[in-house]
Parts: sequence; structure tokens; C-alpha cells
Amino acid sequence: MHPFAHELTSRERAVIESGTTYRVATASAVLYHEPTDDSQPITTVLHGEHFYVQSENEDGWAYGYASASGWMGHLRISELHRCERIPTHRICQLFTLVYAQPTHRSRVLMQLGMNARVHVTDATRKFYQVATGGWIPKTHLEIINRVSPDFVAEAEKLVGIPYRPGGRDPLLGLNCSGLVHHALLTRNIILSHGVRHMERELEKVAIDVYPHGPFKRGDLVFWDRHVGIMVDDARLVHATNIAMRTLIQPLDEVNPRQGPGGITSVWRLAA
Repeated sequence: MHPFAHELTSRERAVIESGTTYRVATASAVLYHEPTDDSQPITTVLHGEHFYVQSENEDGWAYGYASASGWMGHLRISELHRCERIPTHRICQLFTLVYAQPTHRSRVLMQLGMNARVHVTDATRKFYQVATGGWIPKTHLEIINRVSPDFVAEAEKLVGIPYRPGGRDPLLGLNCSGLVHHALLTRNIILSHGVRHMERELEKVAIDVYPHGPFKRGDLVFWDRHVGIMVDDARLVHATNIAMRTLIQPLDEVNPRQGPGGITSVWRLAA
């Protein structure tokens, strides 16, 4: 089976999505190539996101399709639940706390990172109750289909987050495409988690302006194995394994470190 599910035929994908549908119940779940914690991580599946289970083994691992990131792999079945309710809201800041009761003085049940999905079932003046249990401050949630007026500002919230291969959860770390994936989710743009696949899919929602300049805020700059977002005409926000964190740097400093091929494309989202 292909590890990257977006390369499947429509028939193969239909078979996958006919599998048992779960959502991630923990703060997030790491998707691995093999059913072991020592395997290479592929991506991270966020709280509330779909996971279509194709098979389970006796050691408690499930193999299936993570629809939000486009990958197939293994995660622990204990990290999933059969919640049929469609998420209504997303976490709109770096992370939040889920409280046992609608007060900040109550016990904390879990932390949820930016863009985690929840289904709101009730509300008080300051808190929303969520279907998986617990209460989240209203100011930490926004309606799931709301479009952020500035997706670059959303990326800038993630400055300082540690680098992690396959990372897509601010609580666990981000890689370069994970950072861009998070920022674009706030524009309701869902692309695959991976530099090459993301670059190909952008032609549906953006135009390639390279090598025509100048750069503008929001331009998505791609290299062979790296991607970042321009914060102005000269600086890039990106997650890098050189600094081992997300940071803002001059593009002229980043470009020479990406190999002899240089920039491969620069995508500008449609207005």
C-alpha cells in the first residue's frame, strides 16, 4: 500500500475511506511507518482529525489513512475513539487547557495545540463544553470554517516551537511543512503534509511567481527539501533542523543552506 495516500487511485481511496472511521482522542497521535515507537515518524494527527482504520494488530496498533495530512501509517488504537460528531471549532492560539469544569480553578484534563478540532455541545459565559469531555475558554476557540485575515501572523505565533521530523503539533514540535500546513489551515486550505506534495497541490489555490519579484508577505518559498513563508520582502519564517526550532531569518541567509539547486518555486495565494 502506498504510504502517501494522495497518490492512490480513486478506487483505492474509496476502499480506504470505507474503513472504520475514528477521530484522534488524545492531544495528538504520531503516525509511524511501522507499528513501533522506534519507527520513523511520518506525520502527526491532531485531536479531532479523522483516521480511517484499515487493520489492527494484537499489539494495539492500527494501520490506516490520516485524511488531513494525506498519509497512511500506523498509530496506537488507544489514541482513537469512535466520535461521530463533526468538529465545530478549532483551537485558535498556540495551545489551550481543557478543564474538568467551566472554571479556571478546576482540574486540567489535557492540553490541546493550535488547530486541534473539537465539537462544542454547551456553553457558559466564558467556557465551551466539548463532546470529548471538559471545558475550554471561549476566547481560545473559533468556528472551524472561519478564515484568518492573516495566515502569516498565525505562522508567527509558532516562532520558538522546537523542530521535530514529521512534526505537525505545536505541543510536540514542527517540521518545515508542518509549520506551513498549520498556517494554511487557518485559511481553510488543506494541503498534504510534505514539501514535494504540498508544492504540487498549491497550483489549485495559488500562482507560481518565481523568478519574478519582488517577494511579498505570504509568499510560500520552496526548495528541494524545504519550505517557508515570507513575512515581508526579505525575511522568512520557517522551521529548520539547523536551529532546531521555528524562527524568522533573512531569506539571503536561508537560501545558500538549501543546496545548489536553489529556490524551486514561490507560490502566492489567490486573493
